[in-house]
Amino acid sequence: ARQALIHLLSNYRGIKGCKLILVFDAYRVKGGTGKSERVNGIDVVFTKEGETADSYIEKLSYDLGRKHRMKVATSDNLERVLVLGHGAQRLSAVELKWEVEQVHLQIQEFLKQQNQ
Repeated sequence: ARQALIHLLSNYRGIKGCKLILVFDAYRVKGGTGKSERVNGIDVVFTKEGETADSYIEKLSYDLGRKHRMKVATSDNLERVLVLGHGAQRLSAVELKWEVEQVHLQIQEFLKQQNQ
């Protein structure tokens, strides 16, 4: 499922031309030291033991939200309020799904035109 999500979001990132950071929660992973890697143009982050994805995103939005245009996808209402307060835009998981589907349609249309 992670690889499928990364693949979908790499297409999204490619069409949108944005930097994309995907955060996976490793809060309960014993001995987890956290790691970050670049996969298909996406920064993939695994939080460390005892660190939630939400807390990582909150810190990131605080550090970057006022200086850079940043959009956070979450359906957690508290998280949405916090990142908005840090200057980031927000969208729900449903809205992100819709945007990803629109990108997929753009790719299909492009491929269809290339094959004509």
